[in-house]
Amino acid sequence: MIDLHCHILPGVDDGAQTPEQALDMARLAVDAGVATIAATPHTNIARMFENYASDELDARFTALRTLLKQQNIPLEIVTGAEIYFDGDVADMLRRGTVPTLGGTRYPLVEFSFHDRPSRVLDGLESLLDAGYTPIIAHPERYRFVQRDPGGLLPVFADMGCVLQINRGSPLGRFGEGALRVSRRMLEIGLVHLVASDAHSDTARTPWLADIRAFLRDTYGDGCPELLLERNPAHILRDEPVESVFDS
Repeated sequence: MIDLHCHILPGVDDGAQTPEQALDMARLAVDAGVATIAATPHTNIARMFENYASDELDARFTALRTLLKQQNIPLEIVTGAEIYFDGDVADMLRRGTVPTLGGTRYPLVEFSFHDRPSRVLDGLESLLDAGYTPIIAHPERYRFVQRDPGGLLPVFADMGCVLQINRGSPLGRFGEGALRVSRRMLEIGLVHLVASDAHSDTARTPWLADIRAFLRDTYGDGCPELLLERNPAHILRDEPVESVFDS
């Protein structure tokens, strides 16, 4: 499996705090069947988690890869970020201030949980107009989506955005609203990938085996293969994703 949303890079945000914790997260992921993780630290959150491109940040990615190799943990780390949508994100991407996932045209973006739909749509349009294909992180958790899922989610998909739900949402880990919306998204095929959004080795973990089993048992073998393997691989190869109805 491939996990494209994971806060495994240590010491930069509210995810892994130490190299040791990052190693524990990596071991969990590998034991669950994960081969590749995009390390996606929170980025562009003013005065909190800025994490703009720098030699220091590059060195942290290199150090994590080196540590995994030294510990013989067979896990590939892809450079990425979870970009908070504030300001001209398209320009930040063009200038290399914030990264896409693995240098592709796919940036992982998040919004304020209480954002205005009109602002979100304008922001997504600005990225699409600049030639990027935004991956919307955990749309099922946003209050503005939970209030009008039938109105917003099809619009996001029709625009050409990629919809990523969190592993914990269909399992009930983020409350009734995220549970309801994520399961509805799965039922009607408005999900392109599932990721862990892991922050630790004890609470929100990168253990994808449970969601893989849930998807298989509920929606059939093809569902976890598409959402945890094929579509993440398409993204890292900079290819178009498949919809549930294409597979």
